[in-house]
Amino acid sequence: MKKKVMRVLLTAGLLAAAALGTAGCSKKTECALCGQVKNCSEKEYFGEKVYVCGDCAKGLDALDSLGGMLGM
Repeated sequence: MKKKVMRVLLTAGLLAAAALGTAGCSKKTECALCGQVKNCSEKEYFGEKVYVCGDCAKGLDALDSLGGMLGM
């Protein structure tokens, strides 16, 4: 009986881990800035929603923080 309960709990745990692991994945699309097909997330820039990869998003964030330091 204990073996059966443990097997059910293990199976339920593995299914839950698999479901949570895939829930936060970003979409594999073409980046609006570099044009490469990567895992992109949807961002809003200048009122327009676009898909941007992580590398380009980091660059845009760096430019944004630079503009803030310059008082723009």
